[in-house]
Amino acid sequence: MEPTKNTYKLEQNILFHIERVSNSVARLYFTDEHHTPIEKPRMFHLHSYESDGVKMFPVIQRPVNNLHYFLCYTDNYSIEYAQIEIMTIDAQRTWMMNVHLPENL
Repeated sequence: MEPTKNTYKLEQNILFHIERVSNSVARLYFTDEHHTPIEKPRMFHLHSYESDGVKMFPVIQRPVNNLHYFLCYTDNYSIEYAQIEIMTIDAQRTWMMNVHLPENL
């Protein structure tokens, strides 16, 4: 069975978590190093990708109450932090996460 929660370190005191809510929805949220919920970091951006039939283009997603995002397994996502792409999530009815967190974050 796939893990229900993945945790990634953005900075010394900022973590982001992707937690499965159901078979088709996950929640992305942020905490400090003590796992206390915090608002979305200013330099963090989540994009989903939609198609116009010819090409894919990014759509900036807005967090719920500036605290978390809901992700659907039918969409593709790109996560940027400090203008660097740090993760892609590819929709294939499963969570295909490709993490590339630079060491200098």
